[in-house]
Amino acid sequence: LTDYFNEAGEKIEGWELDKTDRDIQLINFAQNAADDYMEIYNRKKKVTTPLGNIHLVKAGNIFKMTKGEVESGFISIKDGNILIDRAERDTDFSLRVFHELIHAKSFNAMQVTKENTKGESKTKEFRVGFSLTSRDGKMTYFDDVNEAVVGFLTKRFLEEYVEKSDIFKDELKEMKEKNIPIDLSRKREVRLGLEYIDKLYELNKDKYSLEEITNIFINAGINGNLLKVARMVEEAFGKGSFRQLGEQTRKIEK
Repeated sequence: LTDYFNEAGEKIEGWELDKTDRDIQLINFAQNAADDYMEIYNRKKKVTTPLGNIHLVKAGNIFKMTKGEVESGFISIKDGNILIDRAERDTDFSLRVFHELIHAKSFNAMQVTKENTKGESKTKEFRVGFSLTSRDGKMTYFDDVNEAVVGFLTKRFLEEYVEKSDIFKDELKEMKEKNIPIDLSRKREVRLGLEYIDKLYELNKDKYSLEEITNIFINAGINGNLLKVARMVEEAFGKGSFRQLGEQTRKIEK
C-alpha cells in the first residue's frame, strides 16, 4: 500500500473517493479526540495529520488492494499517509479513522536496513508505538500488543466520545434497535491483550488496579517507553518473560 502513495502522490487514481463535508466533520471529530488522549498520556510531540494525508476508498477496497492482507485501515509510517475504507455507517468510519490516527500520533521511529548481501539499504519502521522491528527489518515484535493497546483506546473513544455525541445519536439508536453490532477492529488482539492484563492484575493487585495496568500499557504504546511494562511483566512472570512476550507476538516482515 505504501507503493500506492509513492507512485500516485497525493491521490490514489482509480481508487480514492473525494471527501464529503460529512467525512471531513467526522475526521476532525476523531482527530480532536485523539489529540485529547495524547495530552492525557503526556505525549510531548504533537503530530497533526493533514486532511490530504487521509485517503478514503469504497468499503472493501483495501481488502482487494492488499489481496486480503489488510481489512479496513492502513497507515504508512514512512510518509504519514492513512488509507481507510469509507464504511457505510458514520460510527464505524469514525472508529477506523481514530484507530489509524492513534498509530500516527504515537511514538514512531524509522531505520535504514540492509536488504541483501550487496548491502543495498531500505528505510523501514523501527518503532511503531509498542511494536519493535529488528535491525535487519525482517521481524517485528509486540505487533499484537501494539494493536491491542490501540484497540483499548478505540473502545474508550467509542464510550467517551462517540456515544456521548449528538453526531451519532440517531445512527446509534437505529443500530441498537436493529441489533447491528459496532465494528470495533482488532477484536482478537484486544481480547488477548485483556486476558494478559487480567493475569498481570491477579499477580499485582496489591500494587496496581486493573485500570492502572491498562494505562501503563497504553502509555508505553503512545510514548514508546517500554521499560515500566517490561519491569512489571518480569516481576510477575520471571526474568526473560518480557522477551518471551515479544517472541510470542512476533511476525515476519515481507
